[in-house]
Amino acid sequence: LWLVTWHLGLFLCLTFGQIGFKGRSEGYF
Repeated sequence: LWLVTWHLGLFLCLTFGQIGFKGRSEGYF
């Protein structure tokens, strides 16, 4: 269960990181 939570957290971090990077490069943030 802990491993699943860790993978989920890592996936969320990567997803939000990509959204933030694309948003910054396109001038959203």
